Amino acid sequence: MVAKSINDTNGKELADLLRANAISFQDAMRAFAPSLTDDRGRVVTFTVAGADALVSRSMLPGYFAAKSALLSLVRSWAKVLAPRGIAVNAIAPGGIQTEMLRPLWENPELQQLMMPMVPLQRLGQPDEIGSVAAFLASEAASYINGQTIIVDGGLVT
Repeated sequence: MVAKSINDTNGKELADLLRANAISFQDAMRAFAPSLTDDRGRVVTFTVAGADALVSRSMLPGYFAAKSALLSLVRSWAKVLAPRGIAVNAIAPGGIQTEMLRPLWENPELQQLMMPMVPLQRLGQPDEIGSVAAFLASEAASYINGQTIIVDGGLVT
């Protein structure tokens, strides 16, 4: 992830972010869509909380641009595969207690600064993301298509 301002993000870095997020999804969908089972196929990918709000980002603007492009592809593939009964959706996690965010959840001072922005006042747990993924992959979510489920403790609401 390139944690730079837009002024400091060069074209190669932006291209790398687009390649890792949007282009890789497009390539995977083109390769695997023909083999998905009609009337039961499910595709679930991951974006980031706030990527669906096309607003300027001072933090990680290239990353958010790449994740926004991914969401556009999710919606396009959802429409293309819908006649086959295949749903394509995304999960948009906020702060989840993973290794990537270890500095936040191990540092009380950082927690004091960040947690007031999250209405639930805590980081999410990995199993909370897993539960949403399992739901979207299930028959119970068969009428959900082209959507982004935000799992962020209320951060972007």
